[in-house]
Amino acid sequence: MNGTISLSSMTKVTSDKTIIGVGTAGRITGYVLNVNQANNVVIRNLTFTGSADDAINVQYSTHAWIDHNDLSNAYDGATDIKRASDYVTVSWNPQTGDSPEGNLRLADNYLTGSGTAESRNASRCRTCRTPTRRTRPRT
Repeated sequence: MNGTISLSSMTKVTSDKTIIGVGTAGRITGYVLNVNQANNVVIRNLTFTGSADDAINVQYSTHAWIDHNDLSNAYDGATDIKRASDYVTVSWNPQTGDSPEGNLRLADNYLTGSGTAESRNASRCRTCRTPTRRTRPRT
């Protein structure tokens, strides 16, 4: 990917997809990449800015690699891995800005419609994470 894509809604990433930025030119703004019920997905070398939700959301998915992305000013959190996702690697994804949820959120439980906690990741969520720095924007 070379250039900027401005998303106006949550955008689904399907199985067997690789999204790679060319040099420093690959940018995604405005909304979230949603890896939902997908397998074998790579998201690499992109800059995510100003997302109205998470920058990257992974749920009910396996074998995903999220690597060398710059994430800034996501409204909810930079990266969510949740709801029975398994074999996900998150490596070298620095975040800048003041997201209330931080850089990486691994959600073990979620609330069902009745408001009771139901464990979806009890035996799953084998997630590998390498060190990631959180920085504040320059003033």
